[in-house]
Amino acid sequence: MKKSFLLLGLLLVSLTAKAHRFNLNMSYSEGVGYGYKNCSKTQEQEIYNAEKTAAIKLNKIIRNWPLASLAEVRHDYVIKEKRVWKKADPEVKVYMSYWQEMGETFEEMRDKFHEVTFECKSQREKRCQNNEVFAYVLFYFNYAKPVIHICPAFYGKSKESQAGTLLHELSHYSSSTEDIALDWINGKDVDLKRASKDAYHIENFANEDVTQVLKRMVWNSVWPKTKKH
Repeated sequence: MKKSFLLLGLLLVSLTAKAHRFNLNMSYSEGVGYGYKNCSKTQEQEIYNAEKTAAIKLNKIIRNWPLASLAEVRHDYVIKEKRVWKKADPEVKVYMSYWQEMGETFEEMRDKFHEVTFECKSQREKRCQNNEVFAYVLFYFNYAKPVIHICPAFYGKSKESQAGTLLHELSHYSSSTEDIALDWINGKDVDLKRASKDAYHIENFANEDVTQVLKRMVWNSVWPKTKKH
């Protein structure tokens, strides 16, 4: 993915390389075609399918988030894998704040899922050129508009990739996230205090189970292995 921001006067455009009217309890057969602008029927259907996948993934993340609470992590990860645990360690408090803030972000995304509409853009759109951008949202005064602009590069990607893109963009609108793009993949150069505002970190949860993402990107760093004597 490519991170880019374009500042045009008071307009800030967040671009992402590589999320809407769904009530998470609604039937997915309802409402196809509602909330789209300048989209063909084929495009509408593909976006709709990506929305459905994103909604299911978001629901699963929220349902499994309690498994990442400090008590659960200490019992199921730190103790079992013989990791270093210091109750007074500042990182423990940082993790507790991270867990709470991330949970709130996911819930905000769920609550505002139905507010977002989609506008399909052509290859002539400057922000969609070179097939490096899948989708983007526009920011006014640091707040994202409830419209996700879909670029041609979005179509034909896997459902998982499309769902991740929609969740990434949805987080911009629902929670005013940014494209901070820390090195989450390797669990290095990460900042848990900023994580809930990093759309790239949020997108990672669309591709793997909650515990898999956290173990690789967070837990291994916060709780290192016990040194053998």
